[in-house]
Amino acid sequence: MEKDAMNKGFDDAAEKEDATAMYNAGLALLEKIRAVAESTFADRAAQSEKMVEKHTALCNLQVEVHMCAENAQIQYQQFQRELDTTKGLRDELVKLLEPTLKLLFPSRSEGKDLVQMAAELRRVSHWGFESPRASSTQTTREIKHPSL
Repeated sequence: MEKDAMNKGFDDAAEKEDATAMYNAGLALLEKIRAVAESTFADRAAQSEKMVEKHTALCNLQVEVHMCAENAQIQYQQFQRELDTTKGLRDELVKLLEPTLKLLFPSRSEGKDLVQMAAELRRVSHWGFESPRASSTQTTREIKHPSL
């Protein structure tokens, strides 16, 4: 159909050789346009394929980030439960130790926090006597174990 339109237009030319040359030039130009269109189509198809690959990679990355965030949330919740449990156990331990602490430290038990008394008991049991850290202002480097 395109060739017929070109033939009709070239029939009006004055010389048949000029018309044929113009016809052939038109065909060559048409082939070049088709080649450029096919090349452009191929380039766009390749770009589209690359875009699909990038989109897939991005979706996979988003899923992975979401899973990591969920895992972090679960770990945080587990840690929070363990912390709450530990705090509860600590409170129970201090309540259980209260009579013992009052017996061991009768003069110190008045008005003192039970946790502080438990810490003093730990220092006494660790060193065999009250730690120098509890009674003086020495630095940690100056404190030496009694056996040394």
